[in-house]
Amino acid sequence: MPVRIQLSRAKGWRMPENTVKVDRTTVFGNPFPAEVYGSAGAVDLFDRWARGRMSAREMSGLSRADRWSDGLSPVSLVTVRHWLLNDLARLRGKNLACWCGLDAPCHADVEIELANAPVCEAVAP
Repeated sequence: MPVRIQLSRAKGWRMPENTVKVDRTTVFGNPFPAEVYGSAGAVDLFDRWARGRMSAREMSGLSRADRWSDGLSPVSLVTVRHWLLNDLARLRGKNLACWCGLDAPCHADVEIELANAPVCEAVAP
């Protein structure tokens, strides 16, 4: 089973092979910042959002999708979720790297579970 890797800026550190970066600079990043919602809250929101257990109304109240917007046309969390689920297969069998401490909750744990679930349990976009 793939594992979560903690990204590092330490001199000489390299991301291990078979690892995909899933921080906020990627489509796999958590749109719910821990600085706003707390670590556990951000992971809970991500889990419900990614699994389709969050209403469009709730998403609109929590929207942090502005980082995907070009400044002219906002991107909704519904659209971002669609992008995530379309690319989720790329994570299958891969370790996932994020900045969260290994002893802290992280959305990458949810992504590992979703990406490696049997196909019959996959989340629909």
